[in-house]
Amino acid sequence: MKRATIEKKMKELLKPHLGLLTEDAMVYSATAGGKRIRPLLVLTVGEDIGVEEEHLIDVAIAVELFHTASLIHDDLPPIDDADFRRGKPSCHRVYGEGIALLAGDGLFFLAFSQIAKVKEPKLLEEFSETAYKLLLGEAMDVEFEGREEEVSSEMIEKMYSLKTGALFAFCFSAPFLLKGLDHTYVKKLGERFGVAFQIYDDLKDVLGSFEKVGKDVGKDVKKVTLVKKLGVQKAKQLADKYYEGVLEVLESEGLRKTFDFLKSLKKMVEEK
Repeated sequence: MKRATIEKKMKELLKPHLGLLTEDAMVYSATAGGKRIRPLLVLTVGEDIGVEEEHLIDVAIAVELFHTASLIHDDLPPIDDADFRRGKPSCHRVYGEGIALLAGDGLFFLAFSQIAKVKEPKLLEEFSETAYKLLLGEAMDVEFEGREEEVSSEMIEKMYSLKTGALFAFCFSAPFLLKGLDHTYVKKLGERFGVAFQIYDDLKDVLGSFEKVGKDVGKDVKKVTLVKKLGVQKAKQLADKYYEGVLEVLESEGLRKTFDFLKSLKKMVEEK
């Protein structure tokens, strides 16, 4: 039911108005599939602490729009030069680099528009900080390329906590902000979950297949990753440790629905 609500709202919001290719490209990327983990997480955490879905749906949509925008930009030739995303040709392969760049920008701007609808200054502040953290993480990812020897495991983990962990941290904490509760510990949980999530993603790049992953694999040859730094086994152990640690805290804090959601998700997240 949650997913159906997300898909419906996404289509309504992205309905083209001016007949532009950029609008079509935004729709193409935002509705190309995807697991919708981030918006579902927002709604599930909210359900756990008694925040009505109608008060969270704009936040959930904003998170997914923002995430999709970041994927479009990541896939562009100057960064990852990826041919596929979510099992379909990447945005720039279909619409060209210029349109893809604009489509990513459009989804970023639309994400902020959705957050603004909630009319909660603290939420907008947190979302803005999240956006900047993601940018810093992506910058580290790009600038670390070819510098494997001088980049430590701690620096790589910091990169993960920004480029992937920051948005998950927001997903965990947004419902708490709307409820007026302290969100400090769940924000840290989300960040830790994001690090585990990124390690699993790196493992897929090394061990996965296009059929299961739905995107190019073997693209991280020049990138600095924890899989390269620690090896496959140790990286997997670290990801498992972080993931299980998050589950333990969720269970101990009584966030049962979120615990169940992430527990059921683990196989899909690490599937190669």
